[in-house]
Amino acid sequence: GDDLAGMSEADLLVWYSQYARPRQDPGCAGFFLEELPPRFPRTRLFRLPHKWAYEFILRKDDRLHWETQLPMEYTFFTQREFRRELRTIGARVQYSGPYWDEEHIEKHIEKNIRLYSDTGILLGPPPTCFIAVAYKLAERKSLNIEERRPSSAQESKLVITAMRDQKTGRMSDVVSRNMDMSEIIPYRIDEEKQLKVYLHDGIAKSLTNAVPRRGINIDGRQWSGHMIEPVAVESSVMVDIGTPDFKSTALFARNFLGLRPQDNAIIEPGPEYYPSPDYIDERVTTFFLKVERNKMAVTPRGVLGHDDRYQAKGILREFDAQQVLNAITVGMIPNARLELQLLSLFQRLNIIVENWTDKQLKLQAGVISGSKALRKVLNNFKMDQKRFKDIKGTAGQLRNVHSTFVEEGQARGSITGLTAQDIDFVIFDDRTINTAVVLPLAAEMNDEVHAGIMLDHMPVPERRLGNGLTASAITFNLPADITNMKLAKKFIAEKFSVTPEMVLKMGECYYNHIGVTPQKIYPFAVALPEKFNKDPGQTFLPLYQIMLMWQALSGVHGFSQSRDAGDSYGNNSRLGRPNMVFDTNLMVVLGRSYKELHHTLKHDAKLQAHAILREQRAYRKPDWTIPLTYRQAPVIQRAPVAPPPALERIAKDFSMAPPQIAPISAPASSAPATASVEPMTSTAQQVDQALDVLTQTDPGKAAQISAKATQAQINPATLPNLLSDFEREIEELFEELGNEDKKDFMPEKW
Repeated sequence: GDDLAGMSEADLLVWYSQYARPRQDPGCAGFFLEELPPRFPRTRLFRLPHKWAYEFILRKDDRLHWETQLPMEYTFFTQREFRRELRTIGARVQYSGPYWDEEHIEKHIEKNIRLYSDTGILLGPPPTCFIAVAYKLAERKSLNIEERRPSSAQESKLVITAMRDQKTGRMSDVVSRNMDMSEIIPYRIDEEKQLKVYLHDGIAKSLTNAVPRRGINIDGRQWSGHMIEPVAVESSVMVDIGTPDFKSTALFARNFLGLRPQDNAIIEPGPEYYPSPDYIDERVTTFFLKVERNKMAVTPRGVLGHDDRYQAKGILREFDAQQVLNAITVGMIPNARLELQLLSLFQRLNIIVENWTDKQLKLQAGVISGSKALRKVLNNFKMDQKRFKDIKGTAGQLRNVHSTFVEEGQARGSITGLTAQDIDFVIFDDRTINTAVVLPLAAEMNDEVHAGIMLDHMPVPERRLGNGLTASAITFNLPADITNMKLAKKFIAEKFSVTPEMVLKMGECYYNHIGVTPQKIYPFAVALPEKFNKDPGQTFLPLYQIMLMWQALSGVHGFSQSRDAGDSYGNNSRLGRPNMVFDTNLMVVLGRSYKELHHTLKHDAKLQAHAILREQRAYRKPDWTIPLTYRQAPVIQRAPVAPPPALERIAKDFSMAPPQIAPISAPASSAPATASVEPMTSTAQQVDQALDVLTQTDPGKAAQISAKATQAQINPATLPNLLSDFEREIEELFEELGNEDKKDFMPEKW
């Protein structure tokens, strides 16, 4: 092209290298750019500083304002410089991290540009923006916690022992803190029916800033070392309570939480989690407690997680539970167990969770070979088989580390050390700090979704339950040469013999167990093609069968533990509890993948599981940690939503057209705003009227259709009707304008 608007991107880069920084003295503008022989046909290869490549990529598509914004620089600070500047003014940088707008990258960067290092390593697209969350604090307050130097202390609170699998001969190191942890989440429901939870805010978690021994921080996210977590106590405290009643609950809430139970509420036991059943000898039990609103900040007493010498003790703060889930979704809170606990609480209280993601997994339907029924799969495992045996010494897989961590603050205008604390943790000498957890997904020809899981025996569950059978996700430790997310996707794609486009990131990374190890988990899903080769170690099950297995293993909220040993769901009556566990990482990636499936697939899987459970026995509300329903956030509803198949079948029984939910962004010239929800309400009313008539003529048929309606789980009252609200506001506005003495338009009213 002859002008800026018509230039190719390569020519525009050459032009930019000559005229960047136009406000400098004549002849001083521009930056270094060298064109090299291309490596691929129909491409041009340039060598230039990364900063100016980044500048060009961020501005290349805004040709309209190109010349007016030419003097500006978008990349004037690196992430490290941003953090340093904020700390200089006495701010705690609680969280910072780059952000990649996947839609923008796919449209404007991936198709046109590749970035490589000088050595030819693919760098991946640069972040589209940078986010920092900071608190301005007074002098000598805790701003940052970091690993400073190795400690001379020899004694460790962590004990590493080895166990041998007597069947395979495999040896495994297991680390223990010689304690179990219980996490308590106090909650209340406010006047607007919103769920509020009390969490420990600002608790010191040193290992977030441990120096990486192998591997690098792939996604660039950093924390100050202060976290938001549930209140944690030793499980022995909860055992001492015995069967909770109002008196023991009130004493516990007073002594440990500083809160008051609401309406004679008692502590409710929740789900249990194994952070790493392969090497961390620990089980985390959840408890919920309904409490009254507390307006004052409270410092929890006698709880785990406090490092005595640190100034940062944290306070018990009220949070909106949905906002906490959103913060976990975007990576600000790297605690996936808290995500599972909150989803479980939403499910228990029958409150619908909002889904703020707009991504949907697309699966190609095909024939899944080697898929087995749940009963056949579990029958292959002897439930009471003892496989692991304690042996002397260690296997050399884990290494105990003693380090001194320093808490920093501002004093007299400069950053200084405030306190120091010796911390013990474990690392793998032969692994990096980055582990990928992968869930392969495939669709059967009838659109039934199958997921690939690993069923294996692990040492920690066997040590605690008597049997180590564990359902876990497929994991890969990411090698040290994996330095960005693009290379990570390519690495996983090669493992499954698919293209990188079929590897999907399932949310942001999180810490496996920040009290024991700095290991980070990166969750992924793989959309398998129509025909794929199944790994011999993988077991593919329909999604609803995995839900049934999850339900059977959900502890106190699941089935009564009265089945005979060897039942198809793996319960053992003599142990009085399920003797098979779900790895926490599998629960996380399964829950996140389920949320991003097409709504019809999600609904069908849930209805299948519900139907089987209803046929077998009456049961309490299942604790799946996967909500039955996600309410799509109004701001991202873009297209009409088809009704679930169950509702279509109900409508067919009455010879009705299935209802549709109109898009919120309907044009002004279309039907009235109320049409977005009225068709659903109208159909529901017709169903009710028809049921009344049918009950008098054919009660059996009426009962059958009523059951189908119940399964559909459609509640029109919960659907947002923003257009009706807007229409009402417009009517009120014109009414107000009509009452004004002055009839002239007043733009400020708009």
